[in-house]
Amino acid sequence: MRKRLTEQMIERLKPPTQGRLEIFDDAVPALAVRVTSNGAKSFIVRTRVKGEKRPIRVTLGDARALKLFDARNEASDILRTCRAGDDPREARRAKVEQAARERGNTFGAIAEAFIQQHVSKLRSKSHTEAEIRRYLIAHWGKRPGSLITMDDVAERIRTIVNDGKPHMARLVLAHCKRLFRWASAVGRSREIRLKNNPCLGITAKDFDIANAPRQTVLTNEHLQLIWKAAGILGEPFGMCIRMLILSGQRKSEVAEMTWTELDLDGERVWSIPAERMKAKRPHEVPLSPPMIELLLALREHRGKGPFVFSTSLGRRPVAGFSKAKIALNEIVAKLYEGEGPLPTWRIHDIRRTVRTGLGAIPSIPHDIRELVIAHVPPALVQTYDLHPYREEKRQALELWSERLLSIVESALADASVVELRKRGAQQ
Repeated sequence: MRKRLTEQMIERLKPPTQGRLEIFDDAVPALAVRVTSNGAKSFIVRTRVKGEKRPIRVTLGDARALKLFDARNEASDILRTCRAGDDPREARRAKVEQAARERGNTFGAIAEAFIQQHVSKLRSKSHTEAEIRRYLIAHWGKRPGSLITMDDVAERIRTIVNDGKPHMARLVLAHCKRLFRWASAVGRSREIRLKNNPCLGITAKDFDIANAPRQTVLTNEHLQLIWKAAGILGEPFGMCIRMLILSGQRKSEVAEMTWTELDLDGERVWSIPAERMKAKRPHEVPLSPPMIELLLALREHRGKGPFVFSTSLGRRPVAGFSKAKIALNEIVAKLYEGEGPLPTWRIHDIRRTVRTGLGAIPSIPHDIRELVIAHVPPALVQTYDLHPYREEKRQALELWSERLLSIVESALADASVVELRKRGAQQ
């Protein structure tokens, strides 16, 4: 049966009592509306591929969802494909398969693979994973990764900036760039891979969030207040903060310190393995007398686990520095008797303050100051100068501890230096 199909006519078509009814369009002859006995209506195309004897049928979709105008256009495309000798069913099948692949290749799936294969190896894995989940997966998780565009990335970063979090926006952009670069890398064998990288050409400067080097150094007064507040805060966070001030090492290196890394009775040295260091090189920290005293006080009531600074009897390293720093700042505020608010500070500012303090001691050579805080020397020096400089670093840290004591106006031999919260309830 052939008629000029209209939207109204298709809507009024009654289902046959049995079988199915097909009405062909006289505008596009191969196009027909098919009605089954259960009331289903669909657009189909019946035609032949050039050079083939058997006709083919292609179902376009539900006639109640697909407009007649669109069905005619799609049918015309199919007829052109057939006249060219190509089977349109192959293209449609490939399109369906691609759609299925994209459904399985969602941004969420890509990001999970990135977290497992790349982020899990980073020293900052916990923070990086949390930021990727909160700011990227939560918004794009179900979207096909291949459909995320440069505009989508830019909009996500602008939203974070507009929320008053420029620092976080910079971090998220960096995570995003690494993730998409990893997912679109050529030559890597993996199930999940993207053809295009939507972050190409996007930089932090586009959003006015370029990272300016932080140059904050704690004043002597502020350092004194933090030192005293750390003693009041007690174990483990307070003592961890004091160890940061005494050693100048990174937060994670101190927080994850284990008893097996320490030689308190013989060589008096802290040996940090390469896997715990940012540069992936082993690092020795000669222990100054104040460090020894602090660690011996902790050893007197150490837990059963391997970690020195812990809230779980040594089974796990100390964590939750954000809350601890809030508590520390509250104590500092109570101790402070000056005018005006103290400047905001970060825990990493302690490391910069120690390095600046070492620089203020003329007798310490520049290269020893750098070696104390595990800054990597130039490649040529790494290759040809393999001297450990243990005693030179020891002298530098002892000179720093003397300078520090003069600043905080306290003697570490005093019991208040190792003022620790009683742990009777924890034993």
